[in-house]
Amino acid sequence: MENLIKYHPGFDELSGEERHLLPRTLKSIEKFIEVSAEISHTDYATRDAHSKAYAMLKGNFKKAEALPDFLNQIFTEEHYSVVLRLSHANPVIMRSGKDSPAFGFAIKFENIHGKEANFPLVNFPIFPVKSGADFLRFFTTLNTFLYTKQDNFLVSAMDLPFLIKHFGKLLPGIFGWDMLKNIKKILAKKDDFIASFDFYSIGVYRAGNFMMKLKAEPEVFLPRYGHTLPQKERLENYLENHSISYILKAQFCADETLQHINNLAKEWKNAPFVSLGKLTFERTRLTNPESPENENIGYNPFDNPQELLPVGRIQQLRKKIYKTSIETRRKLNGFQ
Repeated sequence: MENLIKYHPGFDELSGEERHLLPRTLKSIEKFIEVSAEISHTDYATRDAHSKAYAMLKGNFKKAEALPDFLNQIFTEEHYSVVLRLSHANPVIMRSGKDSPAFGFAIKFENIHGKEANFPLVNFPIFPVKSGADFLRFFTTLNTFLYTKQDNFLVSAMDLPFLIKHFGKLLPGIFGWDMLKNIKKILAKKDDFIASFDFYSIGVYRAGNFMMKLKAEPEVFLPRYGHTLPQKERLENYLENHSISYILKAQFCADETLQHINNLAKEWKNAPFVSLGKLTFERTRLTNPESPENENIGYNPFDNPQELLPVGRIQQLRKKIYKTSIETRRKLNGFQ
């Protein structure tokens, strides 16, 4: 751990094009959330991504022994209370059929240096976008298509060519070797139990003066558990008699040519790993994920202590996206 690359603000600098495109993206998020209850047939405004929750769990994080000093300065306690939201990545809540294997695992540590710390993880290790501007154009067009489709299908049909065009800009990332390799892996696990997946931060976070990605690995691997049931029922049935636990690991940037900060379409190669500790969620700590209190919890990683803030241009774009999404949703749901 002696040769780690140090964080510096240059990793976070947005281009002029990204700064120009961001306000339009934020406006599209607001408009989508304003009609999200109609789109998903709920009585509350939903998230603009990961709108469908399978479970909310309260649990405990036990810090690993013999962590490096710089990590012990961040995780000063032996135990932390944590909240976990397991979800599906789709911005629209689908009520029927099997869910595609695109899952979220959002962790909230309740008190690190007097603040909460949020880490939204997903069950896919990379993000198929090389350009922040391409990401903003596609995300804006997707939101626009979804909310205009709700009002007027013919109008939304006019947006479809733009959606296809901007999706096409993502294809170089989608057809990269790392992406294709992981798509093959995930398709082989498409019917697996959600609690049997590994989950990844995709984006980079500070670890004090250094930089890391996170990975949560399940301690028990039961991919075929309840395979005839929908994921939500599989999880609820399992938690009637069992707890679930994960080893939370950190992977550190030691070589920028092998561990890219601003190219999230590339997996980190040969990066040193450290086990941070164990996450445990007891079967008795399951709460209703769709209750107003739980639905309006935010997992904004920019609420983290400075030592654990997100790093990189895509992460910086997400900063205002998270803020706009959370504030719009809470306002509409009367939770401000």
